[in-house]
Amino acid sequence: MLERYPNIDTLGDTMEFDTFLLQHSAVVPNAFLGLRRLIESKGVDRVWIVSRAEGIERVVNRRLFIAYHFEELTGMPMDHIHFVDKREEKAPVCRRLGIEGHIDDRGEVLFHLLAVVPNLIWFSPTVNGVLRWSYNLSGFTCRVSGWDEILLKM
Repeated sequence: MLERYPNIDTLGDTMEFDTFLLQHSAVVPNAFLGLRRLIESKGVDRVWIVSRAEGIERVVNRRLFIAYHFEELTGMPMDHIHFVDKREEKAPVCRRLGIEGHIDDRGEVLFHLLAVVPNLIWFSPTVNGVLRWSYNLSGFTCRVSGWDEILLKM
């Protein structure tokens, strides 16, 4: 798998690296619009991203936020993006930030947030995720299929 991608050292300048990242990544449909609407309705001081990424993933993800012009498109400042190494580490970050709602595609994450965040949205879970986590999350989460569904409720 690693041989599919060129060595980062051979990519040259930042613009070339950004082009490479943009060509090999995708944005969930309406994610930027959804975040912008959340920020407009809740306030920029109340919307955060808490993401699991470690090591080089953090570097790549931060660069993707820049390459996609994330801050300009959503209105979310880059210092509102927090990375954790493990999924269960999202809970203490959410507690510290006083997060009242959380959108995640992983049942495992939502399970760790049950006693921490009152409003949990299970975003487009996989079949395996539903089979594994539905019993624990039933009644505690709202399941949505994508940002279009969230936007309709805003």
